Order: sequence, then structure tokens, then C-alpha cells
Amino acid sequence: LGVSIQARTPVVSGFNDSIENIGATARYIAEELSPAVEYHLLPYHKFGEKKQQQLEWATDRAFTSQAPSDQHMAELKRTAESFGLKVFIGG
Repeated sequence: LGVSIQARTPVVSGFNDSIENIGATARYIAEELSPAVEYHLLPYHKFGEKKQQQLEWATDRAFTSQAPSDQHMAELKRTAESFGLKVFIGG
């Protein structure tokens, strides 16, 4: 259709931040969509934690995680680029 598509993956430490996971996602994008698709890796951030407090969510429902390091994000970016994708950190 000639429409530009961006693929975006929120990267959450301990959930989907493995080389294998990002590699499998990048392979799918390159092979099933198109290597011309821009791929954005979005590092987890804690901006939503204040909103959780404002909504008075019970602590057993609150989610916390650490932001992935810049070094780890660069490694994930190189992994995704190995499939011929144009990859960005952030988005």
C-alpha cells in the first residue's frame, strides 16, 4: 500500500529484554513484514509509577522494573540491525 510502518517494542528488564527475544522479533519484522520497516526499541522508564500512586493502586498490583542500561540497549540494537533493519532506541 506504500504506507510507512514502524514497529515498536517496549523493552522491560526481566520480561522481554533478552537477545533471543529481540532477535526473534527483528527476524519476524524483516522476513514477514519488510526490512524497510523502522524498528524502535523503547527502554522501560518509571514515568508511570507516579500515576500508579495517584490512582492509589494496591502495592500488590503495582508494577516496578529497572530501566535497561544504555549498554544493553546498544547490544539489543546491534542484534536487531543484524537482520537488516533500521533500528532506533527510543521513539
